[in-house]
Amino acid sequence: MRIIAALAVEAGEPLVVQEVELAENLAPNELLVRNVATGICHTDITLRDAPVGSGMGTKPIALGHEGAGVVERVGSAVTSFVPGDHIIMTYYSDGECRNCREGHEAYCNASFLGNFSGTRLDGSHALHSLDGAPIYGSYHQQSSFANYSIANDRNAIKVSKDVNLELLAPLGCGILTGGGSVRNRLKPRAGSSIAIFGMGALGFAAAHMARKAGCSSIIAVDLHESRLELAKAFGATHCINASQVEDAVAEVTKICPEGVDHAFEATGSTKVMEQAIAVLGRGGSCVVSGAVIDPSAQVTISPMTFMKGVTINGTLLGDGDPVGTINEFIEDIRAGTFPIDKLVTLYDLDSINSAIDDATRGAVIKPVVRFPAK
Repeated sequence: MRIIAALAVEAGEPLVVQEVELAENLAPNELLVRNVATGICHTDITLRDAPVGSGMGTKPIALGHEGAGVVERVGSAVTSFVPGDHIIMTYYSDGECRNCREGHEAYCNASFLGNFSGTRLDGSHALHSLDGAPIYGSYHQQSSFANYSIANDRNAIKVSKDVNLELLAPLGCGILTGGGSVRNRLKPRAGSSIAIFGMGALGFAAAHMARKAGCSSIIAVDLHESRLELAKAFGATHCINASQVEDAVAEVTKICPEGVDHAFEATGSTKVMEQAIAVLGRGGSCVVSGAVIDPSAQVTISPMTFMKGVTINGTLLGDGDPVGTINEFIEDIRAGTFPIDKLVTLYDLDSINSAIDDATRGAVIKPVVRFPAK
């Protein structure tokens, strides 16, 4: 079937919106999804810009991994979804390996095959150009930078039809990563303190979960005053504009002289990662979630840091149970306690490059591309 997709064709160049062919056949566990909206994530931009041959630079490719839509058809083995279901799409995991069985689906042994190989699970291409040339896709088993996707029943989550899918799209990755990192990995106790570096979608989700956990000090650190002001609506008790102070670490320490109990980094800057580790108090824990794909990048930590008994975690996609984390956010959206509408800026598909540009320069927090009804 012919669909419209935004393709990354050349590294660092704008996406190309064009007609392509989507496979008609569905594997037993696949779903055909009419996309209503998709979030744009920093990782999409990173992979758009990755050079061909870099290991993550497969092109041409349809990216997009925060899709939300309506199920149109299901494969022969699908039992949890029927046509007409509203779903959001997240990352693929096989549910069978040890990590999946132990509740750490983000570290599934089949993660590369299912999320980054650019093909369906059987190695075939879901997308082709109109002249028949294969196009890489099936990114996170969805490639939602298109008005239709082929998903898998392992990366689809059914949602209530009374919640706006345009607002739910970011839950599949960005919100899941930020909120899940606090909910599933840091697990702060009531009365504890946390410093959050980077108030994008991840940072706002982290602040929300920290507030729900009862953190008494939630310190937001960012370069944009408008984001810091908005952070108060998501639970921030203190705000530090890193562009206006000489030393962000010193400013955090003024608020928590013994260091913070927890830190969360969501910028992808190695300098900021070092700052997030440096603000920890004794026995503190830090989650680093910012994506850096440069293999030569380094984070410098003094050995003295480890004498404080700190824990430094890397995390993917919030760790833990994605369904539980996402459903908790949906309930909070419905209750009005997580005002996701304050984070989202909507764009039409033909403006997807403007959305990426706006996100890159920090003009918007969470760009979401919406698709025509049919």
